[in-house]
Amino acid sequence: MKVDDLKKYNDDRVCIITTGSQGEPMSGLYRMANASHKVNIGFGDTVIISASAIPGNETSVGKVIDGLFEKGAYVVYDRMADVHVSGHACREELKLMLHITKPKYFIPVHGEFRHLMTHGRLALDMGVPEQNVFVLNIGEVVAFTRKGAAKAGEVPSGVVMVDGSKSIEDAVIRDRRELSSQGLVVAVISVDKETGRQIAPVELISRGFVYMKEAEELMEQAAEAIAPEVRRFETENKANYGDIKTGVKSKLKSFFKSKTKRTPLIIPIVIEGDRHD
Repeated sequence: MKVDDLKKYNDDRVCIITTGSQGEPMSGLYRMANASHKVNIGFGDTVIISASAIPGNETSVGKVIDGLFEKGAYVVYDRMADVHVSGHACREELKLMLHITKPKYFIPVHGEFRHLMTHGRLALDMGVPEQNVFVLNIGEVVAFTRKGAAKAGEVPSGVVMVDGSKSIEDAVIRDRRELSSQGLVVAVISVDKETGRQIAPVELISRGFVYMKEAEELMEQAAEAIAPEVRRFETENKANYGDIKTGVKSKLKSFFKSKTKRTPLIIPIVIEGDRHD
């Protein structure tokens, strides 16, 4: 039956089973709640959500329920009535599936590792040979050949963050998290390319760290705090510039931590020029 065929029946003769008990954005119930589905829900309709919200989904489920109430529907959900129906098979149902299918190989999926182990043992109890039961971690590979099946190494797995067309390295994600929670301070240090002597005041640029009214005095004090490190450019070889920058970064982190109880992402930049520039 097509959705358009529902018009042939009186409303009290229609019962629709649809997806969306967890508030999934593309699900049928979600689209019915925000009027982007062919099925319109309105006054006189009853909606029964026969599932409890999975922890973490409460907000999205709540929005769907609110949307249905706004349309005039009467919504029955777990807080009002005991209507929860599990989407997971019980032990006896799993045994029935193993009895019906009689698999030669068995790889349990979905759930915590303890669930996979228990499911694998259940397959053993149902007669699947031990060497044919594979309980795997994410990324582990099982290869099937004419000789049988066996573990065959691993593949890259886990959560992959994508920015544009490329995946993002963990280090980049850590930097972005630090930026979002603590802010950024860039220390621009100008030194003579021949002598390493400071040729301009240290410039500290803050973004997302402190308010402008607070920044001026705090940055002046921070520049004074790193003055001994900056003077090292005059006395040490250029090969040690990296160590000096690390020292500047460490001093600034300690200073800001003591003054603000926060540690922003700090980026020291050394600009080499001529004194007469």
